[in-house]
Order: sequence, then C-alpha cells, then structure tokens
Amino acid sequence: MEKPKPSAARDIDTANDRRSLLRGLAAGGAALAGAGIAANAQPAVKGAAAPGVGEGPAAVDFSDGRMEIGLKVMQQMGWGTNEGIRALDEDLWRITTEINFGTIWSRPGLSLRDREIICMTTLITIGAPGVAMHFKNAHALGITDEEIEEIIIQTIPYAGFPRALSAMALFRKVQQTGEAKL
Repeated sequence: MEKPKPSAARDIDTANDRRSLLRGLAAGGAALAGAGIAANAQPAVKGAAAPGVGEGPAAVDFSDGRMEIGLKVMQQMGWGTNEGIRALDEDLWRITTEINFGTIWSRPGLSLRDREIICMTTLITIGAPGVAMHFKNAHALGITDEEIEEIIIQTIPYAGFPRALSAMALFRKVQQTGEAKL
C-alpha cells in the first residue's frame, strides 16, 4: 500500500494552480455581472491552457477599469503601485490590484480608513506578517499611532495575548525602522 503524501497542496503544479484560480476569479466576475453588481464585470479571457494541462484560460484580463481603480486606491493608501508584491509575482500583483483593491477596497459603503482598520484587525487576528505594510501606511488614511495601538489592544479578547504581543512588537519595529518587511 502506498504511503499517503504529507500535503496535497505541495504537489499542485503552480501554473495549473494559477489557471484554476484565474478561472475561479473569472467565474466570480461573471456571477457579479449576473447579479447586477457591475454591468461590465464579465472578464475577457485570453489565451488557452498549456498542452496537457486541461481546459481553461491561461490569463484573464478584466478590461473594465479594475486595474486603474486598484492602482488609484493603493495610491490613496500610501502604497504607491505595490511594487513589493509585483517583484514577488506578477500574477499575484495583478490579482491583488484588480480584485482586492480594484473590486473590494473600492466598494461604496465604507471609507478606506474604515476598511484599513478592519483589515489591520483581521491580519492581527490571524497573525499575518503582512499587517506591517498596513501599519506603515495607515497614516496616509488618517490613522494615528495611538489608534493602531488601541486596535492591537482591542484584539486581545478575540485573538489572544500572543497575537496582540506579536502585533505590537511588529508595530514598534515599523515605527523604529520605517520598514515593513515580511
């Protein structure tokens, strides 16, 4: 009998995984369009799957202005064009810009400041080191150091002392160095 593999996620082909993710995002865009949330949310699919990989798009291009909107939101947040993620992976940068910032962060109903507070709280709660980037740039949205400290303290009953302590240490490091390294 063959021994089970420790993690199926480790065996996923990266290119195939990206294509699956992009197909899912395209389907989500189509669902939004069908629900009337955005009249032109239907993505244009370009390319074809690599030979032997299966059916599906090799790239998805949302030609409805999400990239421009996402870039504008990131500028307002003090992130510039988020070149750190772009240097890490172009596809991840595009998804982050178009979907996260161009679709979710740009929705009406909450200010960017409110969204930033929610985001920092969530990232602290799950222990994500990426919260450092939010700590570094929160001032662009009018969030003070005192408010960040209170946000961290407010997470104690929900996320626990270890998460809050880690977040406060990371916040102090960002304050001292001005860097938000992952």
